[in-house]
Amino acid sequence: IADNGASYLWDFGNGQTSTAFNPTFTYNTPGTYTVNVQTEVSELALTQVNITTLGGGWGGDVEDFFGLGAPDPYFVLSGPQGGIYTSDYAEGNETPTLGGFSIPLDPGTTYNIAFYDSDGVLTSDDFLGSSNFTPTEGGDITVSNSTTAILTLTETVVASFNESTQVVVFDGLEVYQDLDGDGFGDPDVLVNACDPNNDLPYAFNDQDCADDNANVYAGAVGTGEGLDNNCDGVVDGAELMTVLGCTVAEACNYDPAANTDDGSCTFPEPNFDCDGNCTVGEDCEGTCGGTVTLDDCGVCGGDNASCSGCTDPAATNYDPSALVEDGTCEFPECLGDLNGDLLVSVADILEMLGDFGCVENCDADLTGDNAVSVEDLLTLLANFGLECPE
Repeated sequence: IADNGASYLWDFGNGQTSTAFNPTFTYNTPGTYTVNVQTEVSELALTQVNITTLGGGWGGDVEDFFGLGAPDPYFVLSGPQGGIYTSDYAEGNETPTLGGFSIPLDPGTTYNIAFYDSDGVLTSDDFLGSSNFTPTEGGDITVSNSTTAILTLTETVVASFNESTQVVVFDGLEVYQDLDGDGFGDPDVLVNACDPNNDLPYAFNDQDCADDNANVYAGAVGTGEGLDNNCDGVVDGAELMTVLGCTVAEACNYDPAANTDDGSCTFPEPNFDCDGNCTVGEDCEGTCGGTVTLDDCGVCGGDNASCSGCTDPAATNYDPSALVEDGTCEFPECLGDLNGDLLVSVADILEMLGDFGCVENCDADLTGDNAVSVEDLLTLLANFGLECPE
């Protein structure tokens, strides 16, 4: 604690003491010493002003001229920043003792105390002299400049601390050179730390395996420079040389030599490999991964409209080119009744055979293809025995 109001008492454990704030001490004998320091923080205050001789000049006011009054002295205390305190006046007393206050003072700071005679409202107060003083500790200070007074300073301890530690003093101390300043010494270079002529930096351990690099010592973290940072004899983990690149094996630009991903990975579009080849097949439009298919007519993306129609040969509107039945087939009320007897019978077969081979305006053309052929005979036979409605 560095403070104007603090005092120190050091005990170095060998009978030697000091009251300095930060003392330097050299032990002459090896051993273990307990060093103790007691710190007290005090507050200094002005608690009393005893005026022993009052300066002249107080008798010039009206009441004093007629011999009706006596001085009413008081003081004003000022510091470097201006006025601090103005006391009450002591009525009719040339040598009063003024008290009942406790004005904090900063040790080592210069203050001014000025004395006055209070004259009320008719005339201004009389100045009776002032003095500067610099307090350092408790006790009495006498000031005198026209007015003489004894200032009583009271010192009060407001805080106290007691701390101790042990110091080991060696007859000779072999430590290890630490040129790189990392706190770890070179095991191959001993340094006598007790040699007053030694100017080599040193550490109290020998756990550095490269004293020219502050990033290399026992337990150090890896720096990615290919160095054995932690001195375990192996370059591994974070010690390995940093190789930037893509570390994702599925990426097109995967770099198996990289150990630190740099965000450069690229990936193929869905359904493609890194060479642009389709991996899921193409649809009929040639779209990779597409869903467009051929309809029953063989048309890509079609709706079967190009080959839809009546597929029943017995229908009057039978379409032999149609591949998809569209439900439009039309049938006569009694297909195969060629002679109109309301019955499909042998007589109708004979009728068709008589017209068999016809290629134009054929009465027995049941399929609508302008010819009488086996297809028509088969259609008739499909309805053989059918009784037609009247």
